[in-house]
Amino acid sequence: MVEGLNKRTLHKLYIKEKKSLREIGKIFGFSRTTIQNKCKLYGIKRRSRRRKYVNLEKSVLLKLYVREGESMNEIASRYSCSLSTVLKRCKEYGIKIRDAEMVKGSNKVLRSIYMDIEQVERLKELSAQTRVPQSVYIREGVDFVLKKHSEKTRKKKSKQGVKHNKNKSLRLLKK
Repeated sequence: MVEGLNKRTLHKLYIKEKKSLREIGKIFGFSRTTIQNKCKLYGIKRRSRRRKYVNLEKSVLLKLYVREGESMNEIASRYSCSLSTVLKRCKEYGIKIRDAEMVKGSNKVLRSIYMDIEQVERLKELSAQTRVPQSVYIREGVDFVLKKHSEKTRKKKSKQGVKHNKNKSLRLLKK
């Protein structure tokens, strides 16, 4: 038996003082797994890992997410809950989810894309083999398509510019 680690001590630290298995392990110089096994041996039930219910009121979400433009991640962090909790509450209250969320501290935007299952599997495989994140390949693909079709967008812009200038000069003539 581990010196000083008996049922009473373990119960006191884990249940009453709410120390984690890892913290208790550090105190006695053992791994979290060893402490977990001792809990099983002594019949001490594990605490639930489930998070407590977070009451995010509609008015709070409207203020932070809609009016002030905070991201769901920022709100989740502020209220010590998960991103999925914030998303779930927004859906419950009928709050429209923004089409894209800026990633804080960068110039990147979070967007959803839809791909065939075969494409997803091949991309995962490629990413695993090369250790390059899937997002890098997706951005490269988008860059490729934009470059391929860049002439089409340039022509439209230049035509719009000409129309705009003609309209402007017509307005000047009417005055």
